Amino acid sequence: MASLRKVYFIAGMISLIIYIAGIFTGFILQTEVFQKVERNIEEVKKDLESAQLEYMFLSFRARESCQILSSLTNELTSKLYSILNELIKLEGKNGRFLELKNEYTMLAIRAWILKSNTKEVCKEDILPILYLYSIPCPECLEQGKILDEAQVMYPNKISVFTIDAGVELPIVKTIVKSYNITKTPALIIEDEVYQGLVSKDEMKGIVCSRLKNIAC
Repeated sequence: MASLRKVYFIAGMISLIIYIAGIFTGFILQTEVFQKVERNIEEVKKDLESAQLEYMFLSFRARESCQILSSLTNELTSKLYSILNELIKLEGKNGRFLELKNEYTMLAIRAWILKSNTKEVCKEDILPILYLYSIPCPECLEQGKILDEAQVMYPNKISVFTIDAGVELPIVKTIVKSYNITKTPALIIEDEVYQGLVSKDEMKGIVCSRLKNIAC
């Protein structure tokens, strides 16, 4: 009987060790993701500053900087997309997540404004899209997939900047109020606002009506 209790005790200790090891491993992995997001955000901040400086230079050097600026803003979009994917893994983990999400949101909005201005000044044949989602929102998940597919279908023709409409930042509240956004998903595409799910066919129609050199 004592031998059996010993077996149970050993089994219990092994289970406890495995459980603690799992928690510790998860903590280490989560910390690594946080650190990666922090590094990427700092990198995007520097890139955005460079792009904004290039835009200022463009304002008095005509269109000589357009090619460089276009490349910089496209790279910014790609890096922001990568940060968003990392943030999704950390959704709701702790207070640091909210700080990083706010920083990402500010960068995404600034990059969207810069890309929109660059498109206008440099006459770029590209479509900047500000995508607002909320949590929970099943249609938002579907909208995200549709936008991802659209970017694959029309490479280098669509720039999507994704933000949470519920983030407690003054600029987000201003955008929501200015564009009279009452539901999500919502897309701001140039001068138009689309509220509710935009289907694949509808998205194709929007892209085809606003871009020139694409096959529709």
